[in-house]
Order: sequence, then structure tokens, then C-alpha cells
Amino acid sequence: MHSDDLSFSGNAVVNKKWWVWATATLHHGNRSHIVNNMGMLLVVGPLLEFYIGTAWTLALMLVLGAAGWLASYINARWIMADMWAIGVSQFSASRGASPATYGATILAVTIIPAELPNAMARAGASGSLPAGHVACGSVFGLPQWVWVFSVLFLPLFFSTSYGLDLFSARVCASRHAAPPATLDGVRGTWLTRQTLCRGVVLVVLLWLTYAACTSWLAGSAVAPIHPYQFAIMYFTKVALMKAYFMLFRGSMSSSDDMCHLGGGVAGFIVGLVMRLSGVLDEANSALGMDKEESMATAVVVTLVASMAYLVVAAVLSARHQQ
Repeated sequence: MHSDDLSFSGNAVVNKKWWVWATATLHHGNRSHIVNNMGMLLVVGPLLEFYIGTAWTLALMLVLGAAGWLASYINARWIMADMWAIGVSQFSASRGASPATYGATILAVTIIPAELPNAMARAGASGSLPAGHVACGSVFGLPQWVWVFSVLFLPLFFSTSYGLDLFSARVCASRHAAPPATLDGVRGTWLTRQTLCRGVVLVVLLWLTYAACTSWLAGSAVAPIHPYQFAIMYFTKVALMKAYFMLFRGSMSSSDDMCHLGGGVAGFIVGLVMRLSGVLDEANSALGMDKEESMATAVVVTLVASMAYLVVAAVLSARHQQ
């Protein structure tokens, strides 16, 4: 099956390829893409699964992904109607779990109680987690801060668009410069010693930046963090990446920001409905936590800022496509 048969596009909807509403969330375009999305899932997924259950988490991931593709379709079909009329926008294919992971992050920010990350970490340390669950502080045997740090910075090392591509061992050179000479004398094939040193220094600097941010937000670089703290760091990162592309590349990144907005809006709506309808009361009671009557100020500010970023990014992306 061809990649386009699994990706979402207006053309796929017109041709009644109904499966793309689900498969597009599972299909990814490159290594950096899947590393980023799986990292986000490993940060917020365990918290959602612990709080609302495995079935709800899986179902909502697919629903939030489909909501993102719906927003992408609305953009291609009606907002960019002129491009659709000449047969362009309907063939723009999108893929990846980004709308689902963006939506899951916003959902987690909206519904996860303030004390849940620490409570989950303590339960994991004491061995009292329910069967099948992983501790907030230990996913695949690694603490949460490893996954947060990874999703913030590891994708930069898996794509030549941002820096060093560790997988293919290629260096992102300027547009007009020849690839540097390498260890085996073949250009653009293996890592240079200079690049290796630069990569090590960059990792150290990124860790120091991360440690400073988490120490400010959570009091410790290795403490379990709430989704709102993760959202602050993640959306700051992607905003800086957008600025980098606009200022130094003269263009927008290739992300489908409209599907990100759709997933984020859907995550907020679902979270708000869950809070107001009382469906979380049973979960709070089972975990021995009091119901939060109102959101903390930091959570509200994070939601507003995150949604504002998604709206601005989607508008800029739509204008760039036109």
C-alpha cells in the first residue's frame, strides 16, 4: 500500500478512503516526526491512562487525531477554497500522531489533578500501581525527565532540517557550502570529529537549559512534572522553531498546523466536558483525591497561551500556503 493511501488528504476524503481518519494518526513522515510524537505520548500517555483508564486513553487518542484531520480538511476544502478549485489543496497529504498528541497534551493539562504526577510516582516506587500501568516516574525503566528531555531535544538530532541527523550521520550544512570532509574521507557520509564534539557540547547546553527550566517550574530537574509544565516547555520549543524557520530560512516549517489546532481544540473541549459533567469524580474517588473545583491560575494561563500559539501558527501556515 502506498504512503498516500495511509495519509490524510482532501482527495482521500473525496475518494471515500474512510480508514485514513485513523491510519493517518499512526503513519509518520520521517524519523524526527515519530521520535517527537512518541516522546510526547510517553510523557502524557501514562498520566492519562492512570487517571481515566486504558480504553478511554486509546479511544480519545484516535478521536483527537480525527478531530485534527477534520480541521485540516476544513482548511483545505473551505478556507483555501481557491486552491481547492484549481486542484491543489486537496492533494496536500498530512500524517502523524501530532494532532492526537497535541490534543492529549491539552486534555491532560485540563483534567490532570495537581497532585497526580507525584502520587503516581510514589505508587510506582512502592509497587502499588494497578497491573498494566507504568509509573509517571518510570516508563520503560527510565524516569519521566528522560522522556521530557527527549521530546524537547532529541528530534533535533534526527533531522537535517534542524541540526545533526544521527541516524544517517549527515550534517546540516548551509545551502551553498559543500559537505565537510569526514573521518573516512568521504563527504557527507560519516560524522566529523568537529561535529561529534559540537554535538556533545550541544547536548550539555540543552541539558543545562532543561534543568534550569524544570527547576524553575517544578523545583527540581528530576521531579515528576504536571502536564501544564511540560506544555509550557514544549510549546515554547515549537514556537522558537517556527521563529527559526521564519527568520533564518525565510519560510514556514512543513508542519500541518491546522491539524495541530484541531487536535488541541478538541482536547480542550473534551477536557472541559469531562470536568463539568462529573465523569472524573469516580477517578478522583478511586485515587483518594479531592475534586478540583477550579483550575489553578498556572493551568489556565498555560491553556490560554498554548491555544493562542496554535491559532497563530495555524493562521501563519494558512497564509503561507496561499
